[in-house]
Amino acid sequence: MTSTDPVHRASRASWVRATPGDGVLHVAGTAGIVGHRSVHPGDVARQCDTALDDIATLLGPANTVRYGLTTPLHPIHLRSIKVYVRHAHDLPAVRTRCATAFSPQADVVSVVSDICRRELLVEIEGIVPVPAP
Repeated sequence: MTSTDPVHRASRASWVRATPGDGVLHVAGTAGIVGHRSVHPGDVARQCDTALDDIATLLGPANTVRYGLTTPLHPIHLRSIKVYVRHAHDLPAVRTRCATAFSPQADVVSVVSDICRRELLVEIEGIVPVPAP
């Protein structure tokens, strides 16, 4: 299994079915973790990019097919988004990167917070509502 294997990343996505054929996909990307290894220590921009890449993988067809989803999904489809940032001084850089990845219609909340590992600087989670086809 490689770090880009959607099965490996699937633990960061959960499909909650509301009615047959529609539901909500919950996704989270932990910045700077590839496999089980922390990467890009001290570089909030690269860690943010890693988190966004993780989310794109989770929304990709190699992962969403397991939930029976056929609608192409991308980070721009995220709606309710929480962005956890370890240091307040990193908020502008993270917000800039997120602004290019997410829809202007998305509700994005940025929170200065501890993250699971000391060397990690950002984590992103959000939901994608998926209506029945």
